[in-house]
Amino acid sequence: MVQWNPASYDGPTVPQRPRSHQVSDESRRAFERALGHWVFRPEQPDYGIDGEVEVFEESGKSTGLRFHVQLKATDGTVEQARSVRIERDTARYYHALDLPVLIVSYHAPSETLYARWFQELNPPTDDEGDGTITVKFDDANRWTSETPSGLVRDLVLRRTLRSGDIPTPIFVAVDRQPSDIHPVLVHELTSLLAPLRGVVELTSEKSRALASIVVRPRKLAVELGREISRSMGLPENVKNYRVLAADTLLLLAHALGRARQSSLAAKIALAVADEATIFERPEIFGNLTKYLAEGHRLADALELSDRLATKYGSTWAGESLRTLALMTEAMSAAEAGYYEKYLDREIERAESRKDKLQIGIAYYNRGNYRRGTGRLRDGIRDYLIAARTDATYWDRDYFCAELGGGFFGAKRFKCAVACYQKSIDLGAGLETRALLADSMMFAGQYKNAKEEFGHYLDKTKELAPQWRLKNWALTKLLEHGVEAQTRQTRAALSLAGDPDTLDDALKLDALCGLAWFNKGANELPDKDRRVASAYYLMAAVCQDWDLQAWRNAFGLAMEDKEDETAPYILLAAYEVHGERFIQELSAGFNGPVDKRAEYIGHVRHLISELLPHKQGPREIRWLGPDSEYVRFDLRSGEVTHRKSGTQSDEGPNRETQRAKGTRGDQLE
Repeated sequence: MVQWNPASYDGPTVPQRPRSHQVSDESRRAFERALGHWVFRPEQPDYGIDGEVEVFEESGKSTGLRFHVQLKATDGTVEQARSVRIERDTARYYHALDLPVLIVSYHAPSETLYARWFQELNPPTDDEGDGTITVKFDDANRWTSETPSGLVRDLVLRRTLRSGDIPTPIFVAVDRQPSDIHPVLVHELTSLLAPLRGVVELTSEKSRALASIVVRPRKLAVELGREISRSMGLPENVKNYRVLAADTLLLLAHALGRARQSSLAAKIALAVADEATIFERPEIFGNLTKYLAEGHRLADALELSDRLATKYGSTWAGESLRTLALMTEAMSAAEAGYYEKYLDREIERAESRKDKLQIGIAYYNRGNYRRGTGRLRDGIRDYLIAARTDATYWDRDYFCAELGGGFFGAKRFKCAVACYQKSIDLGAGLETRALLADSMMFAGQYKNAKEEFGHYLDKTKELAPQWRLKNWALTKLLEHGVEAQTRQTRAALSLAGDPDTLDDALKLDALCGLAWFNKGANELPDKDRRVASAYYLMAAVCQDWDLQAWRNAFGLAMEDKEDETAPYILLAAYEVHGERFIQELSAGFNGPVDKRAEYIGHVRHLISELLPHKQGPREIRWLGPDSEYVRFDLRSGEVTHRKSGTQSDEGPNRETQRAKGTRGDQLE
C-alpha cells in the first residue's frame, strides 16, 4: 500500500502557457493601443485574417473606411520581425478580398510595430505552386504617430480609384530622393503637362496628390496608392530630360490604365507618345492597347497610331494600337470613317516612300477591311493591287482564301474556285476544302462539288449543318443526272414564276431557288408534303437569304418522323439568320400562346444543345524570312509560325472568311 507523505506535496501542477501565445496577445494589445480611437474587431474563427479595423474620426463619426489585419509577432531578432512569411494560398485569398489587408509585425523585445499593405505585393500567379512568400519591412514601415494618417490617405485613394469616377484634374506630386536630384525633370514635366491643364497637374502638397512620381538616383517610379506602381531604371547621366519627362508621363498613363481609367490614360498617352522612347516596349504599348480596348477608345488609339506612323513609319507600337480596330465588334460610323481614312493614309505614306513591301501590306489591309464591311468589289481591287505590287501574296494560303471569299460574295464563282484551289495547294486547312466545294457548287460544277464535300465531311469533326445540307442537295441533283451546268440565272428566273415552266427554269439553272420554292408551294396543301419539304429545302439551300423557305422546310421536316434533316435545317437556318429565324418560326406558329412559347423554348433548347457558341478568329500577321509569316490570335493569344506551302490542320472560319472578313493585318 502506497503511503502519502504530506510533507512532500507542493500543490497542484499548473499548466504553463506557451510564450508564443503571450507574444500574440501582446502584439494585439500593442496594435490596439496604436490605433487610438479606431475600432479593431477580431475575426472568429480566424481564417488567415485576425480582424477588421474601422476608421473613426476623433469625434466618433465613422469614415466608412475599413481594412483587414493580419498580426505576426516574434521574440526573436529585429531581422526576424522585419521578414514574415505568408502561405501562397493565403496570399491568393488576400488579393481576392474587397478590403485591403494590413500585415503587422510586432517585435516584442523592443515593443516595435511594423505595418505594410499586403496589396503592395504582386499577386501570386497560378503556376507558382504552393509554398510561401515573404513580406519584408524596412524603416519606412515602422509604426509611428504619422502612420494612421498615411493609412487613411491610402484608403481614401484606393476608394477613389475603385469608384471609377476620378475627379479632374488629377494632382501628381514629385518626390525626389534626395531632394536636389534631377531638378530639370520637374521643369520638363510642367512643360509637357501644359496642354493637359485641367486633366493632370503637378502639386507640392502630397496630401492632395492622387499619384506620386518618386525619383531616385537610378530609378523612377509612378505610384497610384500602394497597389499600383510602374517603374523604370535611370541612366547615371540623363542626357535628355524632355524625353525622360515624356517617358514618365507615359508610365503614369500606363498606371491609370491599370486602374481602369482608360479615358485619362488615352489623353496622357496622346499628349506625350510622340516624344517618349519607352512606347516601343511591349509591356507599355501592349498593355496600353489593352486598356484602350477595355475603355472603347478606338478613335484615340487610331489617332495615336496615325501620329506614330507619320513620324516614325511602321512601328510595333503603332500597329498594336491599330489592332483595336480588329478587336472592335461594332464600330460607330465615326470610328469606321476614321479607320478607313487611316488606311488611306497608310497607302499614301507607303507610296510616297516607294516601298513595295509596305505598299502591298497597306493595300491588303484596306482590302481586308473593305471586304469585311461588304464592299466586295473595292476589296477585291485592293487585294489584286497588293498582289501585283508584291507577288509573294500569291504564295500565301490565307490571302488566296480571302480573295476567294471576296469573289464568292461578288458571285464570281469560277474565280472563287481558282483561289480556293490555290489556297489548298499552298497548305490551307480542311475548312477551305468546304469553301472550295461551295464555290464549285455555285459555279455549276455539281459532281466536283459533291466529291469535295465528301472529302471534307469524311474528315471533319464539326457538325457543319450548312455543308451537310448542300451535300444533300448535290446528291439530289446528281440523282437526276445533272453533273455540271453553265448556269443561266437570269433566264431561269424569267421562267420561275410560272407553274408550267418551273422544270424548264431548273434546266437552265438547277440552283434557281425561286423555281424550287414554287415547286414546293405547288405540292401544298393537297399533294405530297414530304416532296414539298424537299423542294423547300432545295430553295433554302440555293438562296439562304429566304427565311420563309427555311421556315417551311423545317416545319414540314418536323411533321415527318422519318425525316432526319430537321435538326440540320434548324441549325443551318440559325447560323445564317440568328434570332430572325426564331422570330419567323414564332410568327408562323398556329396555336395558343402558351403552346407557342413552349414550342419556341424547345427550339432554343435544341439550338443551345447542338450548336455551341463560336467566336471567329481575329488575328494579326507579320512577315518573317523565307516567306514565313507569324499569326497572332487576338482572342486566345496563340502564336503560330507558318511557311507558304506547308500543310495545316486548321482552316479559316467560314463566317469570318465570307461575311465579316478576317481582319487579319500584316505587321512588319
